[in-house]
Amino acid sequence: MQRFPMRCEAYLMDADRQIEETIRAILAKDAGAVDKYRSLSDDARRKVLETLSNNRLRSLTRLIKDAKKKSFKAANKRFLGIASGTVDSHRLGKSTLASTASERGRLYKALPVEGATQAPVIETPVYLLDETLMEENMRILQYVKDRTGCKVLHALKSYASFATFPMMSRYLDGTCASGLLEARLGYEEFKKEVHTFGAAYREKEIRQILKYSDSIIFNSFYQLHKYGKMARKSNVEIGLRVNPGHAEVAADMYNPCAPY
Repeated sequence: MQRFPMRCEAYLMDADRQIEETIRAILAKDAGAVDKYRSLSDDARRKVLETLSNNRLRSLTRLIKDAKKKSFKAANKRFLGIASGTVDSHRLGKSTLASTASERGRLYKALPVEGATQAPVIETPVYLLDETLMEENMRILQYVKDRTGCKVLHALKSYASFATFPMMSRYLDGTCASGLLEARLGYEEFKKEVHTFGAAYREKEIRQILKYSDSIIFNSFYQLHKYGKMARKSNVEIGLRVNPGHAEVAADMYNPCAPY
């Protein structure tokens, strides 16, 4: 019983030391400050940001941007090597060429010499995912969350390759869905908050949508009156989209403020 408080005190001292080391690295504009900052707990990162002045915060932002540029430059070099067949498979890092062994096998060209091997050559068309780059972007979004206290949701309409969701969900707060299937995908695979908005909802699907959603946004007073009580009984947060009549885009196809 007496050792537990001592362990807690040691843990707190270690956390404070990590915070101090991170702040010193930022003040010195050390590139290693980015890794130190990212390795901290949520509370520790917030303490670092609260301690830094505006100028020092800008220094941290520049260091993070430089780290991203460095990571993307290395990835570009790696991709070129993959495309030309000069990069061995064990050097691919977290790059994902295919999801199954049979699919990966098709990416290797056989050599005439028995027992010989060569680097994988990409045969187009192929969809290449690099989790290293994706995680770099996730960390930047985490920095936005640290700075603002906001939540960041992933839009399934733009990207729905759920093989990478376990990594993404470590940084983001949930998903945005536009209908039943996306709501179910976010609920079952991302396993965090699901915010659903659709231009309209089918009556036969609304109960299932509410089952998978934490928040639902209606597009008209008619929808709100028809499904609002049902949503409240399901303990789903309700929103109503309002057309402000001010458009930031020229093409009506992509204009959320278009008439009707």
